[in-house]
Order: sequence, then C-alpha cells, then structure tokens
Amino acid sequence: MTALPGGKFGPSAGARIRELMGEEDLRSLLLDADFDGPLVDYKEKGNKVESLGHDIVDGDDAYKLKVTLKNGDIIYYYLDPDTFLEIRKEQQLFLRGSVQNSRSTLDLISR
Repeated sequence: MTALPGGKFGPSAGARIRELMGEEDLRSLLLDADFDGPLVDYKEKGNKVESLGHDIVDGDDAYKLKVTLKNGDIIYYYLDPDTFLEIRKEQQLFLRGSVQNSRSTLDLISR
C-alpha cells in the first residue's frame, strides 16, 4: 500500500509518532482545505467546469454543474435556480483503480 506524503498524529500512533495518511484520507483533507471550494478561481486551480443544464432534485428544478478537478476526480453540483445555493453534491473519487461515489443533499430553509 503506497501512501502520499501526508501524515497525522493520532491516538493510535501515540503522541510522538507520525503515521502516513492513506490516499483517500489525504484527498479528503486537501479538498476540505480549499475553503473557497473548487469553483472559485477554478482555472487557476487547474479545474474544469461544465454546465449540464437543468435537472430535478427532490421534485424541484436545479442547475447542474460538472467540476473535473485537477487530479481527475469529478464533483457534480446541483444549484437552486433562484439563490444559486448548493442543494446537492455528488462526488466521484478515483482511488487505486476504483471509483468511490458519495452524495450529500442540503436542505434549504426557504425552498
């Protein structure tokens, strides 16, 4: 098992021993560390954004964007057409030759 050069100090490793992070943990950490998200300054970050038109999310209309990250991972954003706020996000992470899918749906108060 190869690990990218990231590390963590954890209770399983003891207080003074640094253990290497796995590829999945490091990718999640790097994605979360981008406070602005992959859409802000996407060209400078090496990301590609495509508009996929409209889609339906829980019976409501939504704009659908496809963001291909610099590392090849794909994120689909579904945006509320009135507020442009994110209402759903689907991720496809390519790890060690397999695809890992995840989905999160946000509930807007005034939809």
